[in-house]
Amino acid sequence: MGKVKKAHLKNKKAKAKAKAKGNEEDMAVERKESRHDMKMRHTAERKALQARVADLKRQRKKLPKSKKKDEKKALSEEIKVMTSELQKRQAAEREQAQDAGRDDSEEISNEEFEDDFSD
Repeated sequence: MGKVKKAHLKNKKAKAKAKAKGNEEDMAVERKESRHDMKMRHTAERKALQARVADLKRQRKKLPKSKKKDEKKALSEEIKVMTSELQKRQAAEREQAQDAGRDDSEEISNEEFEDDFSD
């Protein structure tokens, strides 16, 4: 059995402590996120958003064409808001990480992000 790094043990204990308290915000403060971890989290968030957008588009498609036009517009607006919020938040996180000295050469451009959610 190999050696267990002290940082890994601290991380594990901190996660257990936060889970016991039900307070996930403490974890974000205690541990810095690596560039790779941030990219993986952003990818997972984008995939989850894509699934949510696909579900909303299915709901929008099932609505009758002649009626419920306001509901269709509301769903379309919700999709736009969700995608723009995620895009802005992730761009801000990437800029903040870059300012902190991390290299974000693998970041996704806004055009690539928008292509993922085009109607």
